[in-house]
Amino acid sequence: MNKQERLHIIKQSNRKRLLQRLFLAIPAALAVYFLIRTDGNIWVGFAIIGGVLLVTRYFFSHEAETISQLSEQEQVKRVVILQYHLDFLFIALLGLVNPLAIRIMEWSWIPAVLIGGTLLYILWSQEKLDQQIRWLDPEQPTRREIRRF
Repeated sequence: MNKQERLHIIKQSNRKRLLQRLFLAIPAALAVYFLIRTDGNIWVGFAIIGGVLLVTRYFFSHEAETISQLSEQEQVKRVVILQYHLDFLFIALLGLVNPLAIRIMEWSWIPAVLIGGTLLYILWSQEKLDQQIRWLDPEQPTRREIRRF
């Protein structure tokens, strides 16, 4: 299977999941609101964000499995799954750690520096993993190609 056929399969799969992801945004935003509010009950935010993170983890696992099935090489499959683990880590960081850091350190620049530094590291890691995929299987679409398609 060539790269264009693989990209077409991924595009069809992503269209099916678009509505599910949009519906996750509402409870995620609500959870972040409860986590940042200083006068509210923080446990409501934890419960909501915990549920959202579990569902997000399920979606990412399914998507990673779908994309990794397109290649026969085990190393490529591991790299694709690792990329989705990094994506989930960043979402968990933004959804859970960042609101808590903002709540604890309201007028500090430390949360922004930590999140920014972690974002740069994850983006750098994603680029290195994309290079590894291109080297291992030139027909396997990279994350950047998937986003552009």
